[in-house]
Amino acid sequence: MKLAAESLESAVTGMEGVGLSPELTYIPLQAKSVASVAMDVHLLIGLRRFQNILALSRIGFESRIQFDAALKIPDFVAQKYLTQFKGNIKELEELIEWGVKIEDVREMLESNKRSLEEMRKAFVGVPERQWTFYEAAKASGLELDHKQFYSLLSKAAHVTPMGLVTKEEPLLLVSIALRLLRDTMETCASLVYFRDSPKAPARPMTTKWLELIEPLKRLQSAYPKLDQRFQELSAEELRDAAVPSGSQRN
Repeated sequence: MKLAAESLESAVTGMEGVGLSPELTYIPLQAKSVASVAMDVHLLIGLRRFQNILALSRIGFESRIQFDAALKIPDFVAQKYLTQFKGNIKELEELIEWGVKIEDVREMLESNKRSLEEMRKAFVGVPERQWTFYEAAKASGLELDHKQFYSLLSKAAHVTPMGLVTKEEPLLLVSIALRLLRDTMETCASLVYFRDSPKAPARPMTTKWLELIEPLKRLQSAYPKLDQRFQELSAEELRDAAVPSGSQRN
């Protein structure tokens, strides 16, 4: 996990030298979020503090999907920014309507309205759309991942009874840690091996791409072995659960 987090952090640092357009700063922000979650989880595992790993991993999972959507979906980033400012305006208008006394709230409202109009001019021709998280996952090719993990991670993040009970369940923790490792590794690989289309030549989005090839190879080689071992442990757990109480397996 540490190697994956450090590699992605390095890749994000290298994005400063590739001349991203202002609206595409969204991409390194999401990549940095994945990296920071991976490093935090690595530290928590080392300290044997498992309670909040699932909730943290949800942040990493969301950022991974937003990252992929930003790379793969035309106008996604512009639409996200437009939606954000529209949301800001609605919230500030509600505060004024409710009579909440916040210093400079009207000035903040006018500032957000000006920013929204400036963005509409910058993104002229972009249809405004509010993406749900599921829509972003589906459009970026991660629908199955969303179905497998998001509900489970959300239960832990929202402290539901089931989420609280399962927060320290060993196999679940291992499964989620592996998922976070994969998200971190694949986010880094996307920056190093980025292509405009499947047949286009590689166009790295980070100046650190050359030094990251070797650690990525190590991670990509190690991950299938870790996943296979987890599948074996899961199968053993299921077999044990199927054995009636008081009986022994042959």
